[in-house]
Amino acid sequence: MLLAGRALCDSRQSNPRSNGCRSRTRCEKSVSSGVAWHVQAALKAEIVKSITKGPVNFPTLGFDPDYLMFNQTSIESQLRKEFGSNSSALCAFYWFYYWRIWQQRPLLVVKKIARELAIFYAPKCAAYRLDKSRSLSKEYGISLTSLDSKFYSKSWMTYPPAVDFIRREELLAQSAPIAEQAAYIRRPLGILAATYLPLLLIAVALSALVLSRETHRKRLGWLVALVLFVYSYNLANCLEVAVIHSLQNSRYATVQMYFVILTQFLTILLILEILLGSRVLIGASAQNDK
Repeated sequence: MLLAGRALCDSRQSNPRSNGCRSRTRCEKSVSSGVAWHVQAALKAEIVKSITKGPVNFPTLGFDPDYLMFNQTSIESQLRKEFGSNSSALCAFYWFYYWRIWQQRPLLVVKKIARELAIFYAPKCAAYRLDKSRSLSKEYGISLTSLDSKFYSKSWMTYPPAVDFIRREELLAQSAPIAEQAAYIRRPLGILAATYLPLLLIAVALSALVLSRETHRKRLGWLVALVLFVYSYNLANCLEVAVIHSLQNSRYATVQMYFVILTQFLTILLILEILLGSRVLIGASAQNDK
């Protein structure tokens, strides 16, 4: 639904014949051929509502996906009612609609993925939270909105500890303090955030240098492989989120912070190893000249 929503926002005009269900092999098992057009119209309407209901926290998408997913009257709830208790049919339709977007709007999807990746690989890496403060009441309120969904409430309402947890969370949503991040924490985080992208570019350049020379490859090949592996781990995580959701949901970036720190210090280690190795080679050549 997120990719569908992004594609609908990017295209102001749509042709119902071209946007229809061309490949129905998956869809016909669970829904009639007219459901796709019906969902497209409903999704357009709900996207407009998500924009007008409040601030849009996902500028790369152009709408609020949380509204579409968790609001009790929005598209997700409408589809659950449409399919009744047949969750397998609903999942099949989601897969159908997902691949339909890739087939009909591939360029728009690729652009969306590129915008998402640019969030993480920005001049200041999004893995680090640089805010001076954070409203815990707002976070508890978001959690309550998610748990208040009928899909989840059926489970936790029958479990007394969960009911007690929800009640305490309701109080915290109204009275939780604002968490302050001290300057002596923000400054080092700011330095780490600003140096991630330069260190990544340096790591790629040094890796090419090391792998292209046999003497360096024998001595530092293991370290280069480790550095590239850890950077690729972050890239794979970001690419996965960029494809199926949005990196503007900050938790998908901040959860990678420890791996980001590891990559930065491994890159610094690689730089030092190369510099020290070069110094030894220079000293050895100077002695041979004498």
